Amino acid sequence: MKKTSIITSFLVGATILLSPFQANAAEKTTLHYMPEDVYTENGEHWAYKQIDDFVSADIIDGTVIYEDDFPYVYVRPDASITRAEFTKILVYALDLKQNGTVTTFSDVKKNSWYESYVHIAYSHGIVTGYDNGTFKPNDKINRAEMASMIHRAFKDSITFPAAGTKAFSDVTKEFWAYNDITKVAGVGIINGYNNGTFKPKQPATRAEAITMMHGGLNKETKNLPTTDALIKVVHDYFSEYNTAINAKDFTSAYTAVQKYNTGSNFSFDFENTEMIEYLVSDGGNFSAKILSGPTSKVTQRSDRFAKVEVTNYTVQETTDDGYGSNYSLKMEYDGTYSLKKMPDGTWKIYNYYYNF
Repeated sequence: MKKTSIITSFLVGATILLSPFQANAAEKTTLHYMPEDVYTENGEHWAYKQIDDFVSADIIDGTVIYEDDFPYVYVRPDASITRAEFTKILVYALDLKQNGTVTTFSDVKKNSWYESYVHIAYSHGIVTGYDNGTFKPNDKINRAEMASMIHRAFKDSITFPAAGTKAFSDVTKEFWAYNDITKVAGVGIINGYNNGTFKPKQPATRAEAITMMHGGLNKETKNLPTTDALIKVVHDYFSEYNTAINAKDFTSAYTAVQKYNTGSNFSFDFENTEMIEYLVSDGGNFSAKILSGPTSKVTQRSDRFAKVEVTNYTVQETTDDGYGSNYSLKMEYDGTYSLKKMPDGTWKIYNYYYNF
């Protein structure tokens, strides 16, 4: 379960005053990080965790449909994905920039939404196009093509086993993507089916694409951050933010939110800070007193992503609306904080889940 705060429930529906950081706030609200179609009749979609992780980290956005100014987000996990769409996900996830000369594919239209992503991926040797000079951006990408692109994208950051380490009955040595498929499968980034097949020519779904990219990112271990550095990010944020909130120094509170957060966690904490600012400006009061902790440990880390588990973190949150209604609750903030490496080399928190 994603995090909440007593202030969130206390002020839902309130009109928020403009903060001094309003102009710099992300256009995406917390609602943009809550896809509507990642649940089935039997519970969560099989790729829910990977999809939620990518949405929260701003790697994918999904399709946003507004009804009465209320955003509904759909990621269409079981729909097919085009070559251009997968290229965009790959470029976003790896934070790739143009590397050298731009090539031209006859069917990659100038100023199209995918033009820059295709050019960037080509400049890194990740996509090659076809012999006739086309890229076929709108064609559905199949599982073999996706495995090939993933292998090229991660060849310098993941140590792959020898070709053939993982075999599939329908992927022979003569198949053009044999090396790519068997190497990527060999490290567990992709999987086949229970009957021993891979179905290389089958169109891939968006969920499969996200899951494969997610797996690749978590296999990068050649440039790991230190555990101390990751924990410091989380603890420094707790300290700076709580100090600012208790001092009613909202400029510093917004600064802390921006300094240490991105994606879903940025939107949540920014909006939560706005609510507290509104409460105080309207004659109310809010305070957060740390009673214990936090105690933290790194439970997962790769070159670009990490998770920090926080335990024994208890905060006494007291709210007074200024009109005679007030209450105080002891909040347990034990949970897992997800972090990502930013383009400038810093690490920021992009998601948080309670531990049950």
